[in-house]
Amino acid sequence: MQSKLRRFLAAAFLALMVGMQAVEAQTTRSVTIQIIGIVQPYLKLSLDFAPDGIATVLGYLGDAPAGGAFAICSNAMFCLGNARLTSNLMSSYTVVVRSLNGGRLRNRDGQGEVPYTLIIGNQPAVRQGDTFCYVTSGRTSFDGTEVPVSIALGEISESAGRGLYSDSLQFSIVAN
Repeated sequence: MQSKLRRFLAAAFLALMVGMQAVEAQTTRSVTIQIIGIVQPYLKLSLDFAPDGIATVLGYLGDAPAGGAFAICSNAMFCLGNARLTSNLMSSYTVVVRSLNGGRLRNRDGQGEVPYTLIIGNQPAVRQGDTFCYVTSGRTSFDGTEVPVSIALGEISESAGRGLYSDSLQFSIVAN
């Protein structure tokens, strides 16, 4: 009797499974799922020589003072350090550098000025009054693109007095 019961249960189970597959085949549907992600615009400027975005530039004419100032001489170039630009924008953006002294190193004793050109990424930044602008565009790698930042001096006037010269530069970046 148990063997008949077992055969009956096995047959019923088999019939149930076949029936379920038939029902399952009839109710199966295809579904399309669309996932949309939005990546926010990202634009960042970091400086290895001015973590807070403000750099003090110091140069000397004459005897060298202590404190990391560079020697001012005609047609010299002095590297401030590197800027790292990080962007996911396809459009252009501008590094804006505001000079406290309008693009001039000023003698702290008031005895002269030395004009300079700001060089970013080996290109002269465009000077507009007391501001320098460097325009670039496109996405960078995840780690960003590093570009050198320097100042280039022209001819030094004979009337420029000896002493310590300085300027303060404030760096920022804006999307165009």
